[in-house]
Amino acid sequence: MTALDLTGRCFGRLRVIRREGSKHSFSGRPLPLWRCLCDPALGGCGAEHLATSGNLLKGSTRSCGCLRRELMRVNAAERLADGRIGGKRIEPDPALFDETLRRYCAGELSSREAAAALGFSRETFFRRLREVGQHQERRPSHGKGRL
Repeated sequence: MTALDLTGRCFGRLRVIRREGSKHSFSGRPLPLWRCLCDPALGGCGAEHLATSGNLLKGSTRSCGCLRRELMRVNAAERLADGRIGGKRIEPDPALFDETLRRYCAGELSSREAAAALGFSRETFFRRLREVGQHQERRPSHGKGRL
């Protein structure tokens, strides 16, 4: 079986420079390794990276890791702007919070259901109830076994 020559080919941000020997798979089969340049002309950072021919050909490896870091930075910035990460407090829609609180206090929703409706953990739900002074206003659930 002849080895495929990938020299000079581009895969994502990587341009293959030369063959660098091989490593063995878990089953013991040799996997050809290729030295690649994360080419700035292709949007890369200029670093070198070793990749197997299989990962290059199936698209699993497209950069030295700079693409992943870049996407993580962009995704984190978007989540932060949406208030989903970074220690920012997530505030539900006030009308939804009021209606969920009303239904919980009336015994129509369990704490688990109310917390899920608001996207909170039960711990956060109870903390928010204490903050608005509604924790003790819950009517009995009439034996439904709800907390």
